[in-house]
Amino acid sequence: MILNQLLIFGYDSQYNHSCQCDKCPDGKTKKVITDDPSQPACPCHCADGWPREMNADGTCECGCECPNGGYGTVKPDGGCHCSCECKNCQNSVITSDGTCYCPNDICPVCDSAYEPVWEDCRCVCREKTQCGLYPACVRGRRGEQCDQPDCEPCSFQTDNGLQECFGNGVCTLQSYFCSSRCECFQFWTGVCCNVRIPRNMGGDPHLQTADGISYDYHGIGEFWDCMSTANDFGVQVRFFGYKQASLVGAAAVKVGHSVATITTPVNATETTLPTLRIDGLVQSITKNNTRLTLNNDTVIVDIAKVRNNATGAVMMIAIQYDTGCPGQCNGKGRCVNSTCQCNDGWTGTDCSIGSCGACVNGVCDSGFCVCTVGWEGTACDQKATCLYVNNCTDEDHGVCYRTNRCRCLPGFVGMY
Repeated sequence: MILNQLLIFGYDSQYNHSCQCDKCPDGKTKKVITDDPSQPACPCHCADGWPREMNADGTCECGCECPNGGYGTVKPDGGCHCSCECKNCQNSVITSDGTCYCPNDICPVCDSAYEPVWEDCRCVCREKTQCGLYPACVRGRRGEQCDQPDCEPCSFQTDNGLQECFGNGVCTLQSYFCSSRCECFQFWTGVCCNVRIPRNMGGDPHLQTADGISYDYHGIGEFWDCMSTANDFGVQVRFFGYKQASLVGAAAVKVGHSVATITTPVNATETTLPTLRIDGLVQSITKNNTRLTLNNDTVIVDIAKVRNNATGAVMMIAIQYDTGCPGQCNGKGRCVNSTCQCNDGWTGTDCSIGSCGACVNGVCDSGFCVCTVGWEGTACDQKATCLYVNNCTDEDHGVCYRTNRCRCLPGFVGMY
């Protein structure tokens, strides 16, 4: 097919009424493909093969890998633009070693009784706070002086040393409550920087995983949305490309020993209903609210033609699968051959009985350890410390019931 191209012209009186071609940010002439107006006038040809419109500053929305493991955008010269923010709140770029280039992040020299702390984009000297006596540092601090950041459980030891914030961030000191927190690299989020921020790929389809994470996908092929360990349940979809977008053209649901597929005919129009097949056989949907039963009634398929008119066709398909396990294992185990295999901490034929293990300083209640006052942790084996709270452990003032949380005795109030 031959594509016709049309140059865009503008009028400018300062050039003696001559025509001037509009330019793209990269200096090239704007153009429009008349056979397909959806094509960008200033295209960015990304590595994935999909042309995108160039931004006003010459950057593209093409993704590229940054040295810190995140993603940036491709620059007109082909380089990767990886942005970051310094502690002084100035925008900067990520260097080849994965760190943010921040030459102006400078702190003053503090007296021995003070320490530098970043607050509101400024580094100031604050009086040092007693954060424990080694080795009994408060949670959030470590080191012989209890002045080093500790982001446990987000940080852990590996063969290559301490891995902070799941390797996707930096553990930094906080100026309050002797605490520390993870500052995430670009495209990572969460308390431990262990949640990948979905990349904005543009177009359709818009996906959401079973745990609520949304994705905008742009590509073609077959993809598994989910698959059970026992391979008795799974959802697979097929994407097709159409005018710079990716559309869901087919879906397959595996339940028990059967497979239900929903496909869209090649010559479909707005009024065409999708085709439903069970184990390869086309199902005739002659009436609304149709129910099919499969696998000795362990699989129930309900079909409802919500709309089928000139404005469009919509079919709702609901699939219910009974694994054969009592109570579907109550969500605390998985069903294998009609028998529940319980997760750690749960037992019983339906995984409804809590099994705490050893509650060292507490009692087991509904599968969880309820700790005695002064103890904490999943097994109640960690002694609570209140070194930050003055007078808390004084027998006349209060009792430390959780780290840096004091329960005052009668006659005393306040944090101290």
